[in-house]
Amino acid sequence: MTVSLTIPASERRVLRLFAMDLSPAEVSALRAPLTDEADRLAPLLGLTRLNHAMAEVVEIADLADLGLAGYLTAAHGIPPSQLTPDRATLNSLTGFVLVLFCEALVSRPAQLHLDPRVTLIGTYAEDLPPVRFEPLPDAAALGLLPQGKPVWSDARIGGMVATAVLIFLALFTFAFIWMA
Repeated sequence: MTVSLTIPASERRVLRLFAMDLSPAEVSALRAPLTDEADRLAPLLGLTRLNHAMAEVVEIADLADLGLAGYLTAAHGIPPSQLTPDRATLNSLTGFVLVLFCEALVSRPAQLHLDPRVTLIGTYAEDLPPVRFEPLPDAAALGLLPQGKPVWSDARIGGMVATAVLIFLALFTFAFIWMA
């Protein structure tokens, strides 16, 4: 049975963790550098294209003492409180997992149709500190920057040329009438 997931267009800084029941040879092929041939990871998610800079295949054994939960917290900024409900599952996983950021999806909204060998473990949002604007620490930083002379636009130069031509024509006409 194929599982389907909808990723909304407005989603930002969210990752999904998938367990992958693949052989080491299949995972090795997924981790190989991309060539001109078809994308190997995208079909597992029911997609045609994927931004591989925002997707990561991780071998859990490589995480050693850190563990999968520690890795998600330390490397991807997932708060430990979000991982608490899934901690037992995260600790029991073996083999390979796919860390997929929503930014990996080339077009959104996206509909994922998971290969039966790929299982969604959880969806987690990065913990971003609130943006704060503090006053500048030095009085020398206060005030306005000196402004240079504005660059003359093509319209301004054209207007100046047209004005000069009109003044010249007016003087020429005045001189021509005065001489007649």
